[in-house]
Amino acid sequence: KTREATLLRFAAGNIDVLVSTDALARGMDIPDVCCVVSYDMPKYIKGYIHRAGRSGRAGQPGLAVTMVTHTQVGIFQHMLQTAGKQGNVTELVVDEEELKLLEEPYKEALKELKTLTQGEQEKQLQKTKSLKRVTSSKLMSRKRKKKNNGNTSSSKKIKI
Repeated sequence: KTREATLLRFAAGNIDVLVSTDALARGMDIPDVCCVVSYDMPKYIKGYIHRAGRSGRAGQPGLAVTMVTHTQVGIFQHMLQTAGKQGNVTELVVDEEELKLLEEPYKEALKELKTLTQGEQEKQLQKTKSLKRVTSSKLMSRKRKKKNNGNTSSSKKIKI
């Protein structure tokens, strides 16, 4: 419920920035997303293209910013090339002193994000467990029906 409410607020323009996991971003189709920021290099290019594609929908230009370390730049560019997504890759170097100012707020935001994602994961786990219980009980019910249907005779066999 919180997810849907947040997405509606974002889509309506009441929220300027939405921080999201890949799992949360699946199925999102919000118009007018101008920029997607990835704070780490993607593990899989297909997921990255899907995530970056949240901006620039329906033929409109979009911007995807991906934060990578200096040693990851070449690897990241190679990933994009193999996917045929070269685009306009620009390296932006950030001054270390500027980063230090943002370190504490960043750590706090990560703590909050971790708490939120753990809550989402726990909800998903409970949902999965619930589905497994329902499926398991249905299977047991089917097995009982099959077993009972095999005994069509109402009389019992008695050994003499």
